[in-house]
Amino acid sequence: MYHFEGRNSIFFLEPEEMDFINMRVFNLGVGYDVLQTERFVLSGDITYMRQSTQELISQLESGGVIIRETGTIRDQTARVQLKARIFLTKNLQLIPAVAHGFQLSRYKSNWLRLGIGYSF
Repeated sequence: MYHFEGRNSIFFLEPEEMDFINMRVFNLGVGYDVLQTERFVLSGDITYMRQSTQELISQLESGGVIIRETGTIRDQTARVQLKARIFLTKNLQLIPAVAHGFQLSRYKSNWLRLGIGYSF
């Protein structure tokens, strides 16, 4: 669960229009290491993702009167991801990942991530 605020966004709500917790995300997935060597691990996973967000749905301005419709938008998707862990040292890793989210209800998405990991 998250609380987000941000102006200049189509999702912006005034503080009195939103709950303190205004975004909920649920992920459930399974993964498998396809290839493992001493310095490289390639894994794949499939994840079910569900998200609900309080958003500004529509805004109508007429004659100086502004009517804002707010509500909760729900989305769900299945995401397929391919991720690598490249060991730069024994403990330090570079972690690139690419994923595609399939449209189950509202949106589809493409993900490209690059991270750094450290194992103790």
